[in-house]
Amino acid sequence: MSHGNRLSQKARYFAACTSTDYLIGWQRLSADRARDPIPDTSGDQALLEASLLERLGGTFDYCAHPVGIASIDPGPDRITVRIDPLMGLRQSPLALHSLAMLLPTRYVGVESNLDEPGGIMGLRIAGLDDQGLYLSMAGTTAAATLTGPTAVQWSTYLATHRAWCSENHLQPLWDTPRLHPDERAFTASAPSLTRHRSETAWVGSGLLRRIALLHTATHPYRVGYWNDGSAWKLDISYAYGARGSHDVFVKQLLHPRWGLPLAIEHAYCECADGIADADPASERMCSLRLASHGDRRGGIDFRFRAATRQCDLSTRHAALASAGAAPSWLKRAFPVQQDRRP
Repeated sequence: MSHGNRLSQKARYFAACTSTDYLIGWQRLSADRARDPIPDTSGDQALLEASLLERLGGTFDYCAHPVGIASIDPGPDRITVRIDPLMGLRQSPLALHSLAMLLPTRYVGVESNLDEPGGIMGLRIAGLDDQGLYLSMAGTTAAATLTGPTAVQWSTYLATHRAWCSENHLQPLWDTPRLHPDERAFTASAPSLTRHRSETAWVGSGLLRRIALLHTATHPYRVGYWNDGSAWKLDISYAYGARGSHDVFVKQLLHPRWGLPLAIEHAYCECADGIADADPASERMCSLRLASHGDRRGGIDFRFRAATRQCDLSTRHAALASAGAAPSWLKRAFPVQQDRRP
């Protein structure tokens, strides 16, 4: 294999994982030929990225891209995440919803059952401009940038979120460089969970750095996910006849050179010849468990659902269209007409 072919392969993998233009990847990788297309990260940077993926908020509604992320630009010590503009069913800004999910707050009201801080402990706003909202973690060098909105939009969303916090008796904790005592106390109250999240953060970070595979290597109409403390869980739903089976997605995610260092521990598949050939009278359900190698901790559990032909997904189709999903992608995700009208 020529080095040029290897460079092209790396650029294609970069484009598939990040939804960034192939030429950008080719130019970047040709300037540093020893670089992997998706660089790994660790420590505080991995923990920040795993926390961002867990709480960004794109699974709560239908967005133009699965989990609400349009593209990723990963570096060894930072990451840029471009989020979608809207949540389709609510027709509200995803950026505003994400601020409520991400930024740490402290309840200062009178209800005694709301004493735990919310958001990501230690997350701070380092600045904003038209390039994005710059995030950091208190006491670390970890960095991330959220892009999509303009600087004016970010400022408006932040003002709206501050007003909402005030109305709901929440004290913002994201302005001061040091950890608030409540943040330190909350982290110290669950040392085993804190340690586990640190040890398994590389899985969430690796997923975030390859998140575009959910719309470049396969075509689900919805992806739900969460971290249950022991493993990441992904619930991936397909319309009837959607092409791009889970096998293609998993093969890319576990690419032998540049993929996540996980191995298939368990697999159960109800697809005879792929999701496109599913029995029209029966929903197909497949499951897959990926486990880590050696002494590393962490894994991913997948559940792949394929709807029946009779399943009416017109509401989902309309929500995705109103959120700005590309018509060409909608055709791939909904090959059988789902936009049923009376």
